[in-house]
Parts: sequence; structure tokens; C-alpha cells
Amino acid sequence: MSLSGEVLEEVKSFVYLGSIFTRDGNCTQDIRKRLAMGRSTMQSLSSVWKSKDISTTTKFRLLKALVWSVAIYGSKGWTHRSKKEKYIEAFRNVMLQKAIKNSVNATQDE
Repeated sequence: MSLSGEVLEEVKSFVYLGSIFTRDGNCTQDIRKRLAMGRSTMQSLSSVWKSKDISTTTKFRLLKALVWSVAIYGSKGWTHRSKKEKYIEAFRNVMLQKAIKNSVNATQDE
């Protein structure tokens, strides 16, 4: 393939705006990368999740704004298949459970 007379290199995958695109359209690598980034964000905010001074409602808003947005950034380019959707849903459920567990534990400690 060429553009303006210059031959373009064919690659197996490339990164564009932080998302990984592959020749075959498989986005598993990108999904795993993004969910790992979301997990890392969740862990870095552990003091927020454990805080007794922050309401559960606020924690859910923070979860959605700070963790979920990191995890699904670029998801518009993902090709969804049921296995990948289950993987994403499992990630979402684990993050919600962690936020709820920490909120419940903080309330019980009072």
C-alpha cells in the first residue's frame, strides 16, 4: 500500500491515542491494559474507599468518574464479543464490590 508514492509499512499492531489496534481487530490486549489501569487507579484511591468521612454516594460517583472512565477510555474502538463483555462486566462488579465493602466496613467500625 502506498500514499503519495511512498510505500507504507504494514504492522501487526499500533498504538493510537493510547489504544492498541491490531491488524485482525482483536482488542483483548487493549481491554486488559485499560482494565489494569483502572485497577491501579482503584488501588491508588484506597484511602478514599476506606474513609468514613466520604458518603457511599460520593464514593460511587468517584468510582464512576475516576476509575471507570480510565478503564473504558477508548472503548468505542473495541470490537465487543460476549467473552470480552463478560470480562469488562466482571471488572466493573469487582470494583463496585470493593467500594461497597470498604464503605460497609467503615460504617461498622463506628
